[in-house]
Amino acid sequence: MDEIKEKLIEMLREAHGDDVAFAAAAGEEIFATHGAGWGDGKLDSLDRLEFVMAVEDEYDIEITDALTVDVRTADQVAELVDTLTRGAAHGAH
Repeated sequence: MDEIKEKLIEMLREAHGDDVAFAAAAGEEIFATHGAGWGDGKLDSLDRLEFVMAVEDEYDIEITDALTVDVRTADQVAELVDTLTRGAAHGAH
């Protein structure tokens, strides 16, 4: 799962800069919630959607809104990706 987190951090750095990448690497929340944290080195709702779509493309998975409701950190995103990619691998057998 460390490889997934590292890839996610690199994706965040490329798309949103060092502030978000550093927050992600430190285990801090990277998504602003309902106005809290806007412009505070966190992704707003549009950035979040774009990031989720990029993750879906990168890992060839589908992440529904319901799965991301409580996701706030890169660690949680990595855990979700790990779960979904392992599930897809098991389903392919």
